[in-house]
Amino acid sequence: MRRLVLLAAILAASAGVLAWWFSPGQIVKRRTRHVLDLLTLDAGTPATNRMLGTFSLGRLLDDPVALDLPSAGEANGSFSRQDVEAGYQWLCRNVKESRVRVVRFDPVATTDGSAIVRAELDARVDLPDSRPFDGPSDATFEWRKRDDGWRLARVSWRGR
Repeated sequence: MRRLVLLAAILAASAGVLAWWFSPGQIVKRRTRHVLDLLTLDAGTPATNRMLGTFSLGRLLDDPVALDLPSAGEANGSFSRQDVEAGYQWLCRNVKESRVRVVRFDPVATTDGSAIVRAELDARVDLPDSRPFDGPSDATFEWRKRDDGWRLARVSWRGR
């Protein structure tokens, strides 16, 4: 009888963990972290190695993607997936070093077919002639549920 109760408790706990892990809020949070990991480009890494992230990034993007990045100049507006991928490749070729770290996530707001992830970030993007991000930032990522999964539709990123 004890074994049966223990087995039932393990199965219930496993079902709870799986339901949490595959909940929309956790999925978009993991995808957001993946996007931010792609933006972390170590100094000295060859551009060709950095650009391999383009394939992964493309699978996460909606079409079009709206970018609201006031400190990044021309990188504002609505862009096709291919344009965002090209911009990422430009970043890979030109950035000296880029570091993006999640300080904390706010609770994820999900509705039927969309999700909003707000995060406090610590970011440093070191380009040859400027540093568009250097220090604490607040970012909002809007995701849309599509037939093939969650896609990033909008990013708003503001330095403090």
